[in-house]
Amino acid sequence: MSMSVLRRNALCFAFCLLAFFSACSTMPRNTGRKLGESPVLSFEYVFAPLRDDAELDLDTTPRGNEPAPHLRRAWVLLQRKRPQEAIDASALVLYGSEAPSPSAEAFARYIRAEAFNAMGQPQDGAYDRTRARELSLDERLRHRIDDMTPVARPKLAANAGSPAPARMSDARPRTEWNPSATIRSRLDPMGDIYRITVHHSAILLRSQTPAAAASQLRSIQKTHMQTEGCGDIGYHFLIDPAGRVWQGRELRFQGAHARGDNNVGNIGICVLGNFIRGREGQRPTAEELAALERLIASLSAEFDVKRDQVFCHSDLVNTQCPGAYLKNEVDRIARELPSPRSAVNRRGAAAE
Repeated sequence: MSMSVLRRNALCFAFCLLAFFSACSTMPRNTGRKLGESPVLSFEYVFAPLRDDAELDLDTTPRGNEPAPHLRRAWVLLQRKRPQEAIDASALVLYGSEAPSPSAEAFARYIRAEAFNAMGQPQDGAYDRTRARELSLDERLRHRIDDMTPVARPKLAANAGSPAPARMSDARPRTEWNPSATIRSRLDPMGDIYRITVHHSAILLRSQTPAAAASQLRSIQKTHMQTEGCGDIGYHFLIDPAGRVWQGRELRFQGAHARGDNNVGNIGICVLGNFIRGREGQRPTAEELAALERLIASLSAEFDVKRDQVFCHSDLVNTQCPGAYLKNEVDRIARELPSPRSAVNRRGAAAE
C-alpha cells in the first residue's frame, strides 16, 4: 500500500475519532433518571443547588403533573426573588385535582411559608409553617422549618397584596376591582336578612394575586349582567384563594345567586374556584376556608343568622354548586357556629 493511501486513511481515522469525542462531550449527563421519567420527590431534588443562569435553571426544570417538578420550580422561583410565582407553583401541588401526599404537602407548605416571609407577610404563612412541621418526615426539612426567622413587613407596604380580615366591614371595596356601573332598575331592596348561601365560581383559579381575583370578579359581573339580565354581580361577598374578601353587590340590594324567592333575605357568598371532585376540580385553599369561616361568623352575629339558615347553593336548588370539596366545609362551619343569641334586629336593638 502506498504512503499516500496510508496517510489518507490515518487522516480519516483521526477525523472520526475527533467527531466521536465531540459528540460525546455534548451528550447529556446521566441524571439517574430514564428519559421521560418524572423526578422522585426528595429533599435533594427540591433543594438542589441552583445554576448561575436563572432562566436556564427554570427552563431545564421538568414539567408535568407530578408534585416533584412543581416543587422544584417553586423553590427555584423563590430563590430567584419571585415569591408570588413560588406560591402559585406550590398551589398546583396543594390544590390540584388530587390531594397531595403528606410529604408533598410538607414541602409545598414550607415553600409557601418562606415565600410569604420573603414578601414581608410572615403571618400569612403561619398556618403553612405549622402544617409543614406536622407533616414533615424528613429531618432536614424539619430543621429548615424550625430555623425560619420571620421577616417584618415593611411599613410602606403594610397592606399591599395581603388578605383583608374576613369581617363584613373589612371587605375590599368595589372600587378595588373596578366593576361596571350597576343597572338600578334591575335591583330589588334586600329587606330583613336571615340566611346565608355559599357558592363557588365554578372557574379554576390558582393564582393568589389581587389582579387575578379582580379580573375574575369583573368576568362574573359581566356574565351576570349581560347573559342573565342582572343589575349587578349576583353575590354580596367573594373570597379569593389568598383569603381576601371582596365586596360584590351592596347588601342593601337583594342578591341574584340562589334563584327566585331563594334570594329573599339571603346573603350570597362566592368562593373563587371550582370545587367539584375529579380531574376538573380543585380543593379550596386553607386561606379561603379560614376567611369563609370568619365571614360567616361575622355575618351571622350581625344579622342573627341561625345555624340552620346557613346553606350551600345545592341545598336550595338542583346543582353541584359549591362542589363536594367545599360543601363539607360549609356544613362543618354551620355546625360550629356559636349558639344563637336572643333575637335582635339589624340595628342591634331588642326585637319586640
